[in-house]
Order: sequence, then structure tokens, then C-alpha cells
Amino acid sequence: MGWSLSKDCSFEFQGVQTLVSPDGNNVAWACPCGGPVLFVYQNGRRGSGPSAAARCPKCAAEYFLQPSFGTLPEPASDKSVAPADIIQIVKK
Repeated sequence: MGWSLSKDCSFEFQGVQTLVSPDGNNVAWACPCGGPVLFVYQNGRRGSGPSAAARCPKCAAEYFLQPSFGTLPEPASDKSVAPADIIQIVKK
């Protein structure tokens, strides 16, 4: 199972709680410009860290999740947990 963005965590952008649509290790979010941004919390996938930022198709701004994937020890394969209580959406 591994990391789950749909349980027991909230999301913030620039210090303010923001609405997202989480599902497993994926999360959809609306950029401030209104464009859709998809994050995939897996190594090297879009939005998983600063070197793999997710790009808004409307305004081309880039974002990633913090804590970045790989900065924490992964949970056991039989567990499904959030990587942090609060996950930051960071503009690159």
C-alpha cells in the first residue's frame, strides 16, 4: 500500500488550508489561476518533489508536495498512511 494522501492529512498552499481531491497517492488541486494540477506521490512522478514539479496547463506555474517523496522512510507495504498531518503545496 504505502503512502496515502486520502487519509488523515490536510493540504495547505502558502500557509492556508486548501481544497484538494485525493485518491491514494494521487491528488488533484485547482491552481490559483483555475487550472487543474495533478500530483502523484511516487518517486520521480509529477509533483512528488522539486525535481519533478507538476505544471499547471493554464498558467505554466510549477508546484510540488512537501514533504517531498523520498524524504521520509516509506511505511510497510501492508500499511496505508499519510506522509504528514499537513502537506504543503509549494510553488517552485
